[in-house]
Amino acid sequence: AVNWAVQHEADQGRWDSVRAALAEPRWRQAAIQALGRCRPAEGLAWLGALLRDPADSRKDGVRLAEAIAGYLSEEAAEILLRGAELAPSADVRKAYLEGVTEIRAFLDQKAGWQQRASGAKQRDAAVAELAAMLDAKDPLQRAEAARG
Repeated sequence: AVNWAVQHEADQGRWDSVRAALAEPRWRQAAIQALGRCRPAEGLAWLGALLRDPADSRKDGVRLAEAIAGYLSEEAAEILLRGAELAPSADVRKAYLEGVTEIRAFLDQKAGWQQRASGAKQRDAAVAELAAMLDAKDPLQRAEAARG
């Protein structure tokens, strides 16, 4: 029932209730999952604060890593790296570093896609410019446009 209630509060955007659930050990796991699923902007800082407490990161470290990694941002990767430095065990450290790896792979793919899209736009602009030059009065200019 508690898990459902926390999820319901998250679904309704009642982030104060979800943040309050983070402070209650019995409800913390449900709150971490809700923040990881819904990813409100302020949730990243709340989850990051839990990483600084060795007791919290020992108990909920893997869930925290998954929830933070779900944000897929450089800020999330930095939080996970700081958490890895303070990790109370090798298992928790591994979960944090796997989250960083997931984020890095996503950001690399995203950058590659944006670069590809940018190149296509530049090519399309160049073709449009060359097409306009085909109507030029100067025959040399028309020839260069055709060659291009």
